[in-house]
Amino acid sequence: TVLTDRSQGGSSLHEGEVELMVHRRLLYDDSLGVGEALNETGSDRKGLIARGSHFVMLEPVESAAAGHRDLAERLFMGPQFSFSPAQSQQASNMWSGVQTDLPANVHLLTLEQYPAFGPAPGTGPHFLLRLEHFYENGEDEQLSKPATVDLKTLFSAFEIDHAVELTLGGDMILSDLKRLEWNYPHEKSTPKSSHKTESVLKFHSEKVKETSDAMVITLNPMEIKTFQLTVTAKRP
Repeated sequence: TVLTDRSQGGSSLHEGEVELMVHRRLLYDDSLGVGEALNETGSDRKGLIARGSHFVMLEPVESAAAGHRDLAERLFMGPQFSFSPAQSQQASNMWSGVQTDLPANVHLLTLEQYPAFGPAPGTGPHFLLRLEHFYENGEDEQLSKPATVDLKTLFSAFEIDHAVELTLGGDMILSDLKRLEWNYPHEKSTPKSSHKTESVLKFHSEKVKETSDAMVITLNPMEIKTFQLTVTAKRP
């Protein structure tokens, strides 16, 4: 597996070889569709120089996903460092927005506050939350299994009072989604109920299991769940 820090073209022209195109500079049109020379120059009027990073992993097929899936997330979501003068000697240098670890196969994809109110009725403030299971089915013996997350105990800065599952776009309550049903000439003899169960696009509205102690959801392989949260800030 080869992970890159940007989109690159690649091929394997010979057995046991992988070729990646880091940069492309041509003084003449190569007749491959561009219609012009690819001769970008910098402020010094010399050709641009492209530098990048390649992370090569040599693992058996059975364990490869556990390595490259996790590393890809860490590279893409790497921290951005910034610095400012310290205002106090007592400034805290450690903070985490979560108080319990997510399962190794689950990624917190989105956490942001709605500008006003979310699609589900209720008093604010409302937050948008997306969690994704980023392993494919059968990709790893353990990490491809369904994962459960307790939203109630997940965050440290606030407590979730209520959660409503939304469509992926976060603009509609999932239970209100009504899919169009199409009738095909060759399926006239197929019972309507049978046609629905064989539909390729399936949406499952999972009611969040809310109790006084838990707010548990289950994520299946490659599944993304979207929620509208009503929260109460925790006192420091």
